Amino acid sequence: HRTKISVSDRTGYITTSVQLIATVADKETNTYANGGLVVFKLNEISIGSSTLKNGKAYYTYNTKNLSAGFYAISATYGGEGKYASSKTIDYGILELLPLPIKIATVNITANQTKVVLKATVVDKYNNKYITNGTLLFKINGQTIGTAKIKEGKALINYDASGLYAGKYTISTVYGANRLYSEYRDNATLTIKVKSAYTFDEVREAAVYVRNHYEQNQIIKDVKIGSSKLQIQEYLYLVANAISNIYNNKASSTLYYKACEAPANQVDTVKTFTLYPSDVYSICTRLISYVDYNAKAPSYISTSGGNLGYYNVIYCLSKVLDVSTKTYFVESCIVYPWSTLHPSNPTVRHIYITTDNIYSKTKDMAFMKQIKAKLESKGFTVTIVGIGPNTHNVNIWAKNTTINSVQVSLFGGSDSGMFRDICSRSFMRTKSNRILYLVYNPETAKDFRNLTWLERAWDDNYSPSSFKGLANPSDYVLSHGYYYSFTNDVNTIVNDIIKAIS
Repeated sequence: HRTKISVSDRTGYITTSVQLIATVADKETNTYANGGLVVFKLNEISIGSSTLKNGKAYYTYNTKNLSAGFYAISATYGGEGKYASSKTIDYGILELLPLPIKIATVNITANQTKVVLKATVVDKYNNKYITNGTLLFKINGQTIGTAKIKEGKALINYDASGLYAGKYTISTVYGANRLYSEYRDNATLTIKVKSAYTFDEVREAAVYVRNHYEQNQIIKDVKIGSSKLQIQEYLYLVANAISNIYNNKASSTLYYKACEAPANQVDTVKTFTLYPSDVYSICTRLISYVDYNAKAPSYISTSGGNLGYYNVIYCLSKVLDVSTKTYFVESCIVYPWSTLHPSNPTVRHIYITTDNIYSKTKDMAFMKQIKAKLESKGFTVTIVGIGPNTHNVNIWAKNTTINSVQVSLFGGSDSGMFRDICSRSFMRTKSNRILYLVYNPETAKDFRNLTWLERAWDDNYSPSSFKGLANPSDYVLSHGYYYSFTNDVNTIVNDIIKAIS
């Protein structure tokens, strides 16, 4: 009798055993054939045989030497007795899949510190830990590193000090390989900050914010106590601190509130003066707005016009800097934001001073080179003079415009001078006049990476207790000052323009 053999499509996992199935029919009687051998092939290569029983032949094949993919199954029936031999006409398909895995990434709650991210990786088919390979970790889609998998566990250290309070997505990715399929998993990293702060902590932050805003650095966050808060969250605390002073409750605890920043600001104020009741009104309305909207306002209306979001931050920081627990500042001058931070930096008048570096002739020539270069770029520049204290003259006299720039050149690195220009009296007097420092590398000690800068031998103005400064570069930068350590005119000019733009 004529026969017909067919094979079934099969699906399995690599490294496991797959049962191949052939069916042989008697074409004359339309019944199953019985007896005889069936030889199975994969991609035309014989892999084994089995006996046909009641029309079916089964062969169990171990796929340990195969890779994931598709293979053609064929079979030949040798015939027996009345049954003739036959070959498959249509191929069956064997689809071999990588072994499935499962990742369990751990949810983490932590402060703004170093944390350990964890995940468990399991061979889902065999129900056992994966013992090798690597796992990729991401935070909010940004890769932070890979970790080796050991006994099914993957751990990676992550510095979360740069994250704000909130929830972040931890993503883990196991890449596909010969044995295993790709798998991705997500978990949540929750960053918490302190819920309560003291007046002194918030006031210290206000000084920091004021310093940087007045040096044209519109920072997005600030450290308060042990927490790094976004500037709008800081603003909420400042408004509460000032309100408490006004109500004679300055020692009251200040509570954190998560909130968003506005998309932009609307600043239409003219130069005018705020008085205590005006400041208090701004604070109470800001607090109410944030409490209701969980978002800072783009402006607060005042008698002088709409005070924009950034200008509110600056003005309240300035008020809290000058106030104490028992003293509320008597007045606060408000300037248009466009005056303090003009979009076109060339409207800023630049003044140049220099220490005694070489000789008066050479020092004056160098200032004139800087002046000419700046003027060629559209700036108005005035040379103030030469001498050890010329950097103080215009600042203390307050005889320059509020948005002017002073570029001061120095021939030495003087820790006492650093201390002086970082004092509250100097910085409050300087206000929004930007001070940019330039150091001559041929004569000045390179303090950029120093851990200690001793008191200068000719320092006759610092108190006797002053011996020097630790980490002088960090100290200067933390007060908002930028500096150049070069005598190249082009570099100096480019650095200045970058700092004041």
